[in-house]
Amino acid sequence: MYRLINIIGCCVIILILNSCGMTRGNLGNENSTVVNLSKNNFKIIKTAEGEATAHTVLGIFGFNHKDLYNQAKKNLIVNADLNGQSKALINFTVDESTHIGFLGLFNRKTITISAQVIEFISE
Repeated sequence: MYRLINIIGCCVIILILNSCGMTRGNLGNENSTVVNLSKNNFKIIKTAEGEATAHTVLGIFGFNHKDLYNQAKKNLIVNADLNGQSKALINFTVDESTHIGFLGLFNRKTITISAQVIEFISE
């Protein structure tokens, strides 16, 4: 009987200390500018990425939990180094990762936006 209580106790402790995670992605197209990419007038330079993370307690209280998509997009633009050049971002991918920690009390949500950087060249 004592052994059974120990086994059940260990299982309960393992379940309590276990954490969960979830990842979701999106390949949506949200551009409002039309650029003709059918000609050979551009080259792909690199893939840039922007990321923003928020930590919350009970899913409510926390740091940086507002506007994660906006922050990730701003970081993407900084990392892409588009200023003053004939470059653009194409093929956006949005990934959302959620990690639920100890008993669901502590959560971490990360938004990652990636895109390819292209540079227009003269024909």
